[in-house]
Amino acid sequence: MDKSTLQRTFRNEVNCKIDVEHIGGERYAIFIPCELEGERELRIVLWRDTGGRWWLTDECRTFRHQPKMGTTVLYGIEIRLEVLEDVSGGDLKLFISALVSIIRGMERLSYENNQSQRFIRKGTWI
Repeated sequence: MDKSTLQRTFRNEVNCKIDVEHIGGERYAIFIPCELEGERELRIVLWRDTGGRWWLTDECRTFRHQPKMGTTVLYGIEIRLEVLEDVSGGDLKLFISALVSIIRGMERLSYENNQSQRFIRKGTWI
């Protein structure tokens, strides 16, 4: 698998603005443009383990960039997807969809937490 093949596959099947960068060994960084709060792009890594299996991972980035909610900080949680067939845009689309759903859910929870904190500070209980 090489960078140009991956980039061509992902651009044809997912988004024409995807960039792929070889980051060493059998590891590739995939940059996907997005319009999420505070993010200009998603960075996903495609890598091959010693058993020959391909994986997509966020390398713990999804939760790292989310706002702190109360005293709970979600850090060090890696999201992975094993690529069961040949690497294709379908796997990448699924992984992107999962990450976007998690990010939007975390943003919603953060907003609701901030609203609750505001009511508590004002002495107003729901």
